[in-house]
Amino acid sequence: MPHDQRKGILERLKHYGSICSKKMPIGYEGMGALLIFYYNTPKTTLPIIWGSQNGWIPLFRRVSRINGIESYYKQISNKLKPEAKEKVINLDFFL
Repeated sequence: MPHDQRKGILERLKHYGSICSKKMPIGYEGMGALLIFYYNTPKTTLPIIWGSQNGWIPLFRRVSRINGIESYYKQISNKLKPEAKEKVINLDFFL
């Protein structure tokens, strides 16, 4: 692809990228990657893929936070009765 065409495509990506993500028009640190995982889309990917500002409908919506099992330990211990908490093994040892 000639340099003139690449420059035009980059400008078009920046234009549409700024519509759906003003802070990162071509992805985090200007990466402009095309990488998508089944569980999330990285910020380095072009925001025209994952952005959702200004009415833009993303092809692959980004998940803002993915909870691991550690986040549920606190929820479980908060639900336990005080006498049951004494019997629970300290799981922080394994983390």
